Amino acid sequence: IMHRYHQPVELMSSVDEPLLVELSDDGQSINSAFEQATSTVSKDSPVPPVQLLSSWKPYEYAVYHYSPNQESVDKQNNIVTVGVGFSLSVIGSSVAPDREHFLRACIGSRLSPLYLDSGQIIALEPPEAFPSPSLCYYTLVDLQSEEGSNVNKFILCFLVIGKQGLELFRSELDSFSMQLKPLLKQLLPYETAEVKFPGSELQLQLNEWFTINVEYLARVVQAYHMRLPSLLHTSVNVGVEVVGENSQKVRDIKQFVDSCSLASVLHFDKVKKDVDLLLLDDSTQENKDKPLTICVSDGDCSLNPDLTSQFCSNWAQVLLSQGTASPDAFFLRQAIENYKLKIVQDMNAFRRLVRQAETNYHAIYRCYLFLSTCGNGRLLLDCATKEAETVDLNSEALAVLRALQMHIDKVGFNSSKA
Repeated sequence: IMHRYHQPVELMSSVDEPLLVELSDDGQSINSAFEQATSTVSKDSPVPPVQLLSSWKPYEYAVYHYSPNQESVDKQNNIVTVGVGFSLSVIGSSVAPDREHFLRACIGSRLSPLYLDSGQIIALEPPEAFPSPSLCYYTLVDLQSEEGSNVNKFILCFLVIGKQGLELFRSELDSFSMQLKPLLKQLLPYETAEVKFPGSELQLQLNEWFTINVEYLARVVQAYHMRLPSLLHTSVNVGVEVVGENSQKVRDIKQFVDSCSLASVLHFDKVKKDVDLLLLDDSTQENKDKPLTICVSDGDCSLNPDLTSQFCSNWAQVLLSQGTASPDAFFLRQAIENYKLKIVQDMNAFRRLVRQAETNYHAIYRCYLFLSTCGNGRLLLDCATKEAETVDLNSEALAVLRALQMHIDKVGFNSSKA
């Protein structure tokens, strides 16, 4: 296949015969690749092609070996540019052969440039190939050896059919793909990878990619719905420790906590360890210094310390609005993103008030009123404090936050006592 920039691309079919199609600049000839790949099925089979879709699973995967003939790597920008061409050969796939050929052609047209730091998500077209809304996540996993070999590269593809919102789980899929590196190395050398793949641990993991990286949200809501306010409140914590005997439940809780985390959004993921946490008595300071620990059991989980707020309770009810029988993971993830967005919006408003209070002491009272009425004052104050500690321990903003902390510790969040 000729790449859209007139770079030759060789796509190997399942019978090891090259599939050669010339792609025009507008990419319209991808349809020709699909027609050529499925011509035998559509002509020789008495079953109409549309009926072949009845065997589709809601989620599928594909693994390809990526063989560049010649390439140049821009290490500074982390971009691989294909110079002459490359080939994609299938190692293993749960995708039906007719759709797999189209998927390979579709991905092959998008591999230049390929950003290596995270995966890409594309919508699958044309409609006649994927009549339902279908999204594909794909990423390149580089197993470059110490000798500098550039042939140990694989493309992982994860497809979800009939759903929208796969982009919400990009971070989970990025992490999952990197965790598969040791299993991919077990398939080397790549010439025998296709033989080693069936029945391997890698195949077992890929078969469960959707269950591991998407449906964990539904499992947490079903099993620990009474603890959702406290679990949402952990979003402000850095380095939450999750312990328990059941590895799957521990992983589910850890993924849930990571999905709620505000550390990267509010930029306090590298808080100084030696900062004063603005607490008044030594006993509280000692408890605060301890990392938040979640102990997971089969029927419940306990948090130490166990904190929550009215704001978190309200959003927990949003997560439970579909019930606990069979909640939709995509709805849950979108609700969590909306929860984080609301905190960011409140943080922006609180920052503006703090900046005013840096030069006007009367504005500190307006900061206190905002924290008292927003329903999430403690969490916002913790977020702002950690952010200020990260930037400058001697800033005016940190002095304002210290004054607010001292006042709240004395009178609480009650405007009548202000």
